[in-house]
Amino acid sequence: MKNELKAKVKSLNEDLEGKSPVDIVKKSLEEYGEEIAISFSGAEDVMLIDLAHKSGKKFRVFTLDTGRVFPETYDLFQKVEEK
Repeated sequence: MKNELKAKVKSLNEDLEGKSPVDIVKKSLEEYGEEIAISFSGAEDVMLIDLAHKSGKKFRVFTLDTGRVFPETYDLFQKVEEK
């Protein structure tokens, strides 16, 4: 199993070398689909969500609400979801 994983990672690295971030995210979503999701905790994650959106593939986003999230962060979550 470990050797299979190493071979898969090596193959993906070779396939994705020099590719754009959109292509890398698209390949990840094609390869792993619903098994992966994007963690969204604030403004720094908006770019990754945008790249996933531009890929044209379905994707999932999750947030861990620790109870210590500022109201402005909830506002940002809502704006990103609407867009």
